Amino acid sequence: MSGASIIIHKQNKLIGLFNEAGAVDAEHAIFIDRFGIKRSFIFNRMAARGIFIKCEPEKFYIDNNAVPVFKEQRRSRALIALVFVLIIAALLYVWQDIKCLLLHIIEIFLFRNLLFISFSGISIWLNF
Repeated sequence: MSGASIIIHKQNKLIGLFNEAGAVDAEHAIFIDRFGIKRSFIFNRMAARGIFIKCEPEKFYIDNNAVPVFKEQRRSRALIALVFVLIIAALLYVWQDIKCLLLHIIEIFLFRNLLFISFSGISIWLNF
């Protein structure tokens, strides 16, 4: 699994844990350590984005209204990243062609106007 797919898997697992526990409002909030949930980077990011709402110290519930928005933003970020990578790949591909063309033009220009002659270590440039 790639890094992104692992993060998505963990995010979905956290969402599932809260829903299975019934922690969907402040009255049914859970202590996360009792469910084996750690305050990881992934959990903290989701809490910062409003997926998990803190109502008491270490007691959280899930905002199911924020989950579809969160997933849509996740899809949008993935699509933007994909488009960015494709644009960079296209530019690199085109750049190779442009670089070869420029080198070819320079080579033609130089050798059309100059003649390089080398005899046993002595080099002579002749202009025409």
